[in-house]
Amino acid sequence: MYFHVDQSSRIEILAEDSFLACSNGASRVVCIPRSIKRLAYNRYKSQYRQIRLPELRVFSAGLYILLKPFSTKLQHVIIDREYEGHHGEIKAMLLNYLRRETPKFSKYDIAFASIGKKANAHKIALATFRQQRKPDYVVTKKELYKLLGL
Repeated sequence: MYFHVDQSSRIEILAEDSFLACSNGASRVVCIPRSIKRLAYNRYKSQYRQIRLPELRVFSAGLYILLKPFSTKLQHVIIDREYEGHHGEIKAMLLNYLRRETPKFSKYDIAFASIGKKANAHKIALATFRQQRKPDYVVTKKELYKLLGL
């Protein structure tokens, strides 16, 4: 089973909820509420003073939460190019999470590409952002903190 992944409202925009969507036959949208993103950023600042790019950490944890229900059947993931120049970091963090569920998940099964506006993942992420669709799951503070080690 392979999935396309897109986000609507970037993680670092702390004034808006972020929505991560995956689609290919089956689809799922998770919401990372703005309040939880803000708390995570503040926690990073207070604990580490200068952590490098906390949005990548939150994005990777969100991707894992999004894909977790499919992790045992997951074969390939194509993630929309959101953070150019940081794909290796995102891939490493996501692999770390995915290998908890599927130890032999290959690094070659995670790719980054422009999935385009016609992709179903883009459409459902945008529809959820515009409140035309409800998210399938809302990330909790406890869950995100546990993944991030906060």
